[in-house]
Amino acid sequence: MTMSNIGVIGAGSWGTALATVVAEKGNTVKIFDVDEKHLKSMEEHRENVEYLPGVPLPDNIQMVYTSEEALKDADVVLFSAPAQHFRSALNGAKDYIRDDALVIDVAKGIEKGTHKRMSEIAEEVMGKEFLNRYVVLSGPSHAEEVGRRLPTTVATASDNQES
Repeated sequence: MTMSNIGVIGAGSWGTALATVVAEKGNTVKIFDVDEKHLKSMEEHRENVEYLPGVPLPDNIQMVYTSEEALKDADVVLFSAPAQHFRSALNGAKDYIRDDALVIDVAKGIEKGTHKRMSEIAEEVMGKEFLNRYVVLSGPSHAEEVGRRLPTTVATASDNQES
């Protein structure tokens, strides 16, 4: 199995849960969040006490303080920012996403005001060709189930069947 460098944008419950799963598979994970105080708490406690208590963070998860640092060598980019913040998170990260990186988005819902899906925002910000490496991951699951390794289901969708 080939190990990957994974950059996570957003340190809420869902991003943290997925980060722990991929870290346990031997991948290197860097998590960035706009809330520096929250990242420092995660570093100190090696747990997301605020959003996913009781789920320890593996040693190969590192908290970083810029999106550039999170995405510098990322083979896979996981956006776990809430739907209403996805556009700004993507705009802040777009210059650092490698052209060959797989991008996974876990935001649910539509953008207020525009009523756009996250994939429509991704196309608007990054261009149509970006959708060839853009994947949506969704439930029916909850972060606490995934974080605690309880049986659950996730579904993925992409315009590119190989993504």
